[in-house]
Amino acid sequence: MRNKYRILALLYVPIFLIGALILGLAMIIKAIGAYIMLSPELAQSEINHLKKSLNL
Repeated sequence: MRNKYRILALLYVPIFLIGALILGLAMIIKAIGAYIMLSPELAQSEINHLKKSLNL
């Protein structure tokens, strides 16, 4: 019974890590897109939000 849960945990951990990576990349792409498409002020606010979310 315990081995079954261990296998499930081993499957779910990489899925969550990949999901977090995709979300992080999406936020970076959004910041770059705002910088290119719109005003620099909006891009700066996006970059600041990104830095806060990544605790830099």
